[in-house]
Amino acid sequence: MSVGTSLPNPSANRLCLEFANLPLAAGDPVERPIFWDEFVDFLAAKEIISAEKTPYIRALSETDPKAAQNLLNHAERLGRALRTSFRAILKGQDILREWVQHRSSAPM
Repeated sequence: MSVGTSLPNPSANRLCLEFANLPLAAGDPVERPIFWDEFVDFLAAKEIISAEKTPYIRALSETDPKAAQNLLNHAERLGRALRTSFRAILKGQDILREWVQHRSSAPM
């Protein structure tokens, strides 16, 4: 399902699954990089960011490329953690803290 055809206001579970699958193309299990515009489109389509803010956030890649890349890196890390966690759940395994905790995070 493409970002543009997704239903608005999905449940949190559905939102997590769609976000985790963002770097995967249909039928292709190989992850690909997420591009800034694609990430912003996803956020806008899911109404995580408002229509009014979308152009400003989209322009961040030009106005502050370092900040945009930092956000994209965090998003990719979160997506990897979600995919790893979902695989573990499907296999009946525990989710390990180090899969989801950022290296520089304070201990929980």
